[in-house]
Amino acid sequence: MAIQVSVSNLNPTPSEIVTFTGSASPIEDISMNVYNEFGQKIATYTIYLKTHGISQIRLIPGHLDSTVQTWKFVGKDTGTQDSAIITIQEAPPPPQEYTLTISSTTGGTTNPSGSRSYPEGTTVAVRAYPYSGYVFSYWRLNGITYTSNPINVQMNSNASLEAIFSVAPPPPPPPEPSGILQAIRVQDVSTGKWYTWDRPGPFTPTPVCTPGVNNLYIAVWVVNQGGNGNLTLTLKDDTGQTLASKTAYVASGVGIGVEWTGDKPVRNYAITIKATP
Repeated sequence: MAIQVSVSNLNPTPSEIVTFTGSASPIEDISMNVYNEFGQKIATYTIYLKTHGISQIRLIPGHLDSTVQTWKFVGKDTGTQDSAIITIQEAPPPPQEYTLTISSTTGGTTNPSGSRSYPEGTTVAVRAYPYSGYVFSYWRLNGITYTSNPINVQMNSNASLEAIFSVAPPPPPPPEPSGILQAIRVQDVSTGKWYTWDRPGPFTPTPVCTPGVNNLYIAVWVVNQGGNGNLTLTLKDDTGQTLASKTAYVASGVGIGVEWTGDKPVRNYAITIKATP
């Protein structure tokens, strides 16, 4: 009869599972004795190849005797045996852990938060979340300021991280309305002739009007290029007299206009147009 015993790990730690596989030709049950490093038999197991078709057993060496460093497993039948020797390795020490303590000022929170321990070398991502009415300002990591959000903390020592929040600034005031001259229409009432000015000008043709009572018609139009609000459009002559004025609430991009009909004096005549909030 030939017997063979093999082992899954020749250098396990005390807590590792070791699998022993036995074979026999012809097939027979194998008795396996376990000896410590001093040659003392500690236990006996049976690999039930013939009885149950089981070819393996699994052991945790440290459960037999945690002080033994070398084990010899001998499988045998009458006159035939094979053995496997394993040497127990010292279990590696647990990894060094460091504590990250995370806090925040009034106005927000973080994820994660509080105090947590991490293995040495771990990278911890922390994100700040401001509450309504607040903004995230910066991090204070071990007394050093950082502004990225989230922040990555490398755990090579104990660390203290604080999220700093501040009151959000008020929104900027809406822009004031701002009128820009868009068009002027002038008519010599007596002749019915029209003179046109459209931005950016000039008049086509240059206005020439006959002097007379109510012989001059002027209409002006401005467009609000600022924010929504009240806009006052004023038309004055060259003596400073107000010919027409209108105040209205004007949405952005919407226009406002005034018109006037009056006497045309016997002289050159000029007008002033102003649109003010």
